[in-house]
Amino acid sequence: MITCSVGFSITSYAQNKIEKMETKTEITTLIKNHFDIINSPGSKDRIALMEKTYSPDFHIIDTHFEKFGIPEFDKTIDEIHQKLPGKKFMITEDIIVLNNAAKAVWKLGDTFVGEDIFLFHNGKISTIVAFVKSVEDSKK
Repeated sequence: MITCSVGFSITSYAQNKIEKMETKTEITTLIKNHFDIINSPGSKDRIALMEKTYSPDFHIIDTHFEKFGIPEFDKTIDEIHQKLPGKKFMITEDIIVLNNAAKAVWKLGDTFVGEDIFLFHNGKISTIVAFVKSVEDSKK
């Protein structure tokens, strides 16, 4: 074991860090919850799951918008369903997990494709960075 001059050991630091990280199963479940949320057309059905899935200081940065908090994101989901009725988000590749981060590749019907980078804190999604392209642009 290596002890640093600041009074902690590398081993205990690493163990503490590991204890705070979500497991791959937990992260995958949170990401699947996220896709259930954005596929749900009704705000009433979404809010309870949103509160279990996203942190209180949740933030999403998307190619087309940036939102802070569950209420703002909920309104954005409503707008997406109004503009693209009947379209569903689908994960198209295996979710890749790296410590407290993950990547999901998806499509929205035959209209958009994207990659989302998820950051996790205290067992919830804290940040999503979404890179979105139209299907047409993705073929170029």
